Amino acid sequence: MPGMLPTLPTDRIRRADPSLNPDTPLVVIARSGSKRWVAAADQAAAKLGLRVGMPAAKAQALVQGLTMIDADPVADLATLERLTLWALSQYSPVVAMDPPDGIVARDGQWLMEAGLVLVRQRPGSAKGVMFITIEDETGIANVVVWPKLFERSRRVVLGASMMAINGKIQREGEVVHLVAQQLFDWWGDLSGLAGCDGTFHPPTGRGDEFAHGSPGSPDSREKAPSGVRARDMFTPDLHIDTLKVKSRNFH
Repeated sequence: MPGMLPTLPTDRIRRADPSLNPDTPLVVIARSGSKRWVAAADQAAAKLGLRVGMPAAKAQALVQGLTMIDADPVADLATLERLTLWALSQYSPVVAMDPPDGIVARDGQWLMEAGLVLVRQRPGSAKGVMFITIEDETGIANVVVWPKLFERSRRVVLGASMMAINGKIQREGEVVHLVAQQLFDWWGDLSGLAGCDGTFHPPTGRGDEFAHGSPGSPDSREKAPSGVRARDMFTPDLHIDTLKVKSRNFH
């Protein structure tokens, strides 16, 4: 089930402007042409009977001194992205955004996940089931590989140091697994980066544009202090295509 955050827009606004009186009802107003309606209401506003979808004029008439702020979907999405990244690091990599106000890790949802292989386990009591632990920059994920897929993809399962998995989320209480349906060996793609010269310039995402400019514009983080030259970090003895991540295998 998704975790819904109906007060995300109002919470974001209050965090950005601490001067707002916490006891004053606050609503966010969306508009389309001449129509204006309540897109989000904080707890104080909800207690006074204001609801999402209510016409803005009616809300203003019902509550004297109501604080009304125009909706900012881009800022809300950026906040949701940050919350999702936090959830990835705190709970499980098997979570995703569910805009406009949710974070989801649905049982049975299809998901593509990738990472370095840390551990492979195939206990004798598991009837041929392989358990793989992978890790990316957000944390670890537990992968289940059924015997039939193991036999079809034996080379990838046993040999890949970096693996991509296409599968379905399986939840049992607080335990989350990714049940693999397809497996891909991505180690060759990672080692192939050694042959790429120059620097990478990924476009600025919507979550960054307020601090670092709009998409497609120069990123302020790329500006180096005057007179400072970038160091050449290339060391022949540490060439990326000679590195190998060692996994722990128990089978």
